Amino acid sequence: MSIEKKYTEEEMKAFVAEEIRKMNLGMNRELSADELESVSGGNYVVPKTHEEIDRLWDSVEAVRKGYGQDVAYHYASELNLSSSPSAAKFAEYGTGHYRKIMHDVLDGKIKLDGGLDSYSAH
Repeated sequence: MSIEKKYTEEEMKAFVAEEIRKMNLGMNRELSADELESVSGGNYVVPKTHEEIDRLWDSVEAVRKGYGQDVAYHYASELNLSSSPSAAKFAEYGTGHYRKIMHDVLDGKIKLDGGLDSYSAH
């Protein structure tokens, strides 16, 4: 069993900024009206295509494997992919859970009621 290295807030912010730069995600842009409308009960945004959902969650998973769960949580939050209240809750559900929810929202199978941790079937 490996023990996850604990990083300081400054280290995590630096890792996240570097990963965003590498992905060329341009996170300094303003959200569109459609993106703002999709923000419901949290600070997450469901991407407009399945390909973008997968690309973003693949990058979160790569950060998790490279830096650990805490950094992945901060990274997903910075990308507006998660509104989880804590890294522990984010780890409990896992990236696959959030990825599936976003795909289901995009397909109209579920509606987000208060965040990615609170949803209902249509």
